Amino acid sequence: MRRGALIAAALAACVSSAYAEPDPEIESARRLIEVELRFAEGAEILESLAQKELPREQKLDVYRLLGIAYVARGAPEAAQAAFGALLSLDPGFDLDPRLSPKILEVFNKVRAKMIERPKLVDVTAEVVGEQIIWKGRIEDPLRLAVDVMLYTRRPPEAFLGTKVSIDGLAHLDARLPATATDGELRVEYYVIARDVAGRIVAQVGSPEAPSSLVVERVVEAKVDPNPIVVAPILPAEPELYERWWFWVGVGALAVGTGVGLVLLSGTETTEGTLPAIQLE
Repeated sequence: MRRGALIAAALAACVSSAYAEPDPEIESARRLIEVELRFAEGAEILESLAQKELPREQKLDVYRLLGIAYVARGAPEAAQAAFGALLSLDPGFDLDPRLSPKILEVFNKVRAKMIERPKLVDVTAEVVGEQIIWKGRIEDPLRLAVDVMLYTRRPPEAFLGTKVSIDGLAHLDARLPATATDGELRVEYYVIARDVAGRIVAQVGSPEAPSSLVVERVVEAKVDPNPIVVAPILPAEPELYERWWFWVGVGALAVGTGVGLVLLSGTETTEGTLPAIQLE
């Protein structure tokens, strides 16, 4: 009885989602769960309703009550599935903090697994001409953030704020002055993202401890409008006697002449050579 009384007290603290025309079946299930503590019967009605096409607010109520009923019945895995469906519809949904700690524990465990907070990615900065262009992107797959405030400065100047309205994906852009006489170019920044209720769902840096980037200056190559074109120097044509095939031909003629001389040289031979050929 003590366990039933504890659950009844916790369930009595539930604040139901309001909509113009309450569904009679949802109201019946709510009474079974919150007042009469007949969790199995209330869950049976809600399980049937969960399969139907309902307005978003009614769906939220169905999954919320189902999760509570499952925790009360000692079915934490089923409760996690119900709360998971609830958070898929509304990632920013919160249960009444006066509910049983056991119910809140299951709900918060599911939320910790599911909710991926918005984050700042792809931060770059470069100097183009006399400006520093700072860029970044807010990655927010669950679309928790509604607006983002970007603050940038070149120290020791004051921060300049820019408000960006987003819808799941935001490209941030800031431009700061950069003169040609500047030495090290450093940009300091911080980003604050808020949800529809104005709560901070993501923050990078702060006014007291901002993030920073040292910026590389882009050196643009200058193009000469009147380039000097130098004609290639071609090698001179070689003389006839410098060509390789000329000397090959001359060598062939010399060899032919030598053969003729041997054939017509008579009978005398030089020691160490073959006898001359005698012609008839």
